[in-house]
Amino acid sequence: MPHSYLVIGGGGFLGRHVVEQIRARQDGSTIAVFDIASPKEPDADITYHVGDLRKYDDVLQAMKGITAVIHTASPPHVNSSNPPRDLYFSINVDGTKNVIKACQEAGVPILVVTSSGSVISTGEPMVNVDEHTPYPPLAIDVYTESKIGNNSSLMDFTYVGNIAYAHVLAAEKLALSTKSPVGGQAFNLTNGTPVPFWDFASKVWYEYGKDMPKSKKIILSYNASMVIAYISETIYDIKALFWDKATLKEGMTRSRIKQAMSSRYFNIDKARTLLGYEPIVGLEEGIKIGVENYKINNPAT
Repeated sequence: MPHSYLVIGGGGFLGRHVVEQIRARQDGSTIAVFDIASPKEPDADITYHVGDLRKYDDVLQAMKGITAVIHTASPPHVNSSNPPRDLYFSINVDGTKNVIKACQEAGVPILVVTSSGSVISTGEPMVNVDEHTPYPPLAIDVYTESKIGNNSSLMDFTYVGNIAYAHVLAAEKLALSTKSPVGGQAFNLTNGTPVPFWDFASKVWYEYGKDMPKSKKIILSYNASMVIAYISETIYDIKALFWDKATLKEGMTRSRIKQAMSSRYFNIDKARTLLGYEPIVGLEEGIKIGVENYKINNPAT
């Protein structure tokens, strides 16, 4: 069944892949994109709306004639001790409220919203967690991503096209019935193949045409890492007494070490059952696609 899709944040990393997945359906659906800026090279088959999620009238205007909205927009994560909290909340919270309200006013029956697995993170290991996992009483940085590991902790690395594919599946399932079991549900979406961090990093490095020499890999114990992080935090606190925090970059912290050295992967059985989701691009293929794309866009590196 064809839809008139509006992809909010359609100029972003995930949003562009959602647009590609809708196109791949070749079912007669039309595509509109709502974003903060116009693309440098607009596509002829897409209607573009430039606007601000924080402005309700901008959002409502873009909803005209739309039957399905996929909302992927979010500010990028800023690795800073002084993150733009007001910006995050004005877009991720207030902006999303505008989207919901506009869908209701415009009579749009289908809305799919992207979130983050980090919203249920406490800094403790997350082993095969499912959608019943409760939100913690105090949220850590919702944009924090595990970036390193000790190679015994498993992590879920996911090809972006698979996530985009699942968004479109959700929209299609919602269209089948007003009482669809998909309605109001949250879904974990990953490649379903958790691997140790350094195994993944080595594969990326190898695909790039390099080999990761073992002599350059330094493995620190958890306790040693925590001591270094404590020293780093102390240095930052001393600097903060004399300099504006907005000008300082936070270094290694104990919370980041704790998260980085913990397993973090998710159970995707619910998405498989209700959405019919299976990753369409495997991890190895995803690495090849990602590295090739990086080489094309960064020819000098």
